[in-house]
Amino acid sequence: MKQADVVYFATHAIASEINPMDNNFLVLSGDSDPFLTSRDIMKLRDTLYTGQNNFPQLVILSACQTGLGQSREAGVTGGLARSFLIAGASQVIMSLWSVNDASTSFLMNRFIFHLEQNNINSPSEVLRLAELDTRKKFPNPVDWASFSMYGVNF
Repeated sequence: MKQADVVYFATHAIASEINPMDNNFLVLSGDSDPFLTSRDIMKLRDTLYTGQNNFPQLVILSACQTGLGQSREAGVTGGLARSFLIAGASQVIMSLWSVNDASTSFLMNRFIFHLEQNNINSPSEVLRLAELDTRKKFPNPVDWASFSMYGVNF
């Protein structure tokens, strides 16, 4: 992650409104600690990027409910997407509900395809094009409308 401009997590995620800093997490592979919590993500800036300003610009969270956290008057706190923004990402692609594996795989493949096109430099436009492509194959909005971009377009 330290040298990347884009980080892509294709995994499972858990979201909870109860103690979201520790109960919202990505499931990773490995023997030691397979969970990356919202708290862990926010600590990345201090542990991996101390004195540097090169956190990945774009983080793609291809998993269920990665935009959810604890609802407050000022918005959602403790969510995975927000944690990546606090850690230093400029944009996070995240989901708002549980997603279907087949349609998500198709959508993310289309997202990467459009992202690699040299004439598109806005992640929200790339996501829009990927969602339009996915909508043709999976017309039900539950299959393509969950993903949103969180952050500031560049």
